[in-house]
Amino acid sequence: MAYDFTSGIPLYRQIITLFEQKICAGEYGPGQELPPVREVAMLYAVNPNTVQKAFAELDRLGVTETRRTTGRFVTTDSAFIDALREQNAKEEIKRSMATLAKLGLDQKTMKKLWLECQEEKHD
Repeated sequence: MAYDFTSGIPLYRQIITLFEQKICAGEYGPGQELPPVREVAMLYAVNPNTVQKAFAELDRLGVTETRRTTGRFVTTDSAFIDALREQNAKEEIKRSMATLAKLGLDQKTMKKLWLECQEEKHD
């Protein structure tokens, strides 16, 4: 995982985003156990407390749940995961549109380019 220390986004928030993306992409499916805090901390070379804070927030958001003595698991609520995927996609689209607007593009041009990219993807 590449951290962006200049973004102003705390590491624990970046870890939350990373795991939300992994869950939305199906890397961790509904009901699947996440790796232990210490393992994640070692893998990404961060303090275990940072990972614990991120995982606690994922629990609070309903993305995961902690089961005493057995571990932390992705929610089994597929509708919740679908909604999370859609929310994250919308946020990404808004960021992209804001970047394109800074380049001076209007919405009509953005839509045209989007469609061109879609066509190129299928070629």
